[in-house]
Amino acid sequence: MHNVYKSREVNLHTHSFYCGHGSGQLEDYVAEAKKGSITLLGFSEHAPLPNNLHSRSRMDYSELETYLGECRSLQEAEDSIEILAGFECDNLQEWNEYYRDLKDSRKVDYLCGGVHFVDDTYVPYLNPERRFLYDYVDDYVDMLRSGIYDYAVHPDLYCAFYRDWDKEALQVAKAIIESAQEHQIPLEINGNGLRKGKVKTPQGMRYPYPRREFWELVSAYDVKVIANSDSHHPYELYQQREEVYAFAKECNIELGDITLNGRSIKIG
Repeated sequence: MHNVYKSREVNLHTHSFYCGHGSGQLEDYVAEAKKGSITLLGFSEHAPLPNNLHSRSRMDYSELETYLGECRSLQEAEDSIEILAGFECDNLQEWNEYYRDLKDSRKVDYLCGGVHFVDDTYVPYLNPERRFLYDYVDDYVDMLRSGIYDYAVHPDLYCAFYRDWDKEALQVAKAIIESAQEHQIPLEINGNGLRKGKVKTPQGMRYPYPRREFWELVSAYDVKVIANSDSHHPYELYQQREEVYAFAKECNIELGDITLNGRSIKIG
């Protein structure tokens, strides 16, 4: 176990076949990580719920212990790379105690949180209406202040459906960033948005996320930032990786330390 990691050695947003919309076994991701610079690999399958909500794009609840057991077996077997077991959770207030128990019981090494659905619709598929924008920011801020999560994923996902950078988009950004600062929750620059390619916006062709205006604003606040691949296939661990770090640098973002369920991960 290393005491200090370089930012390029860490990836804490990784999916596999378990998530229902990815591919590859966990061991395939470990093998891919070993080909490059990653020495701290965190698996973050979408947290399964006992009622199997969104089961077509989430792990089945019956697989929870199998997934965690496989993560622990890999942890014990590997000595050149550290493996962490985590979950990516949707902000659902009715399941907050379930999420807290997963974390407090140490069943998982960390939890990350985000908002993927508004009115039961996947956020990037929403119509560009302000009411959805406001619903998104309300959910996201609620997630940040819950005290459950170690970091927050793709906070600028709303830019995938609300493509104009107007005063409303700016207000949403400020609300999220200021809440992250208040509650000391790191925000994630997400590489999956870069893999999706550029889209047309009123300001020209841009990535749906990460959105440059959002992250340039982050740089003016006291908010920690982490960069992840959000890979769903083994080969995506390193795809657009350098672009993510170049993007952070262009936005004057310095990637910093992160705490995972009480453990400090030093980024040197």
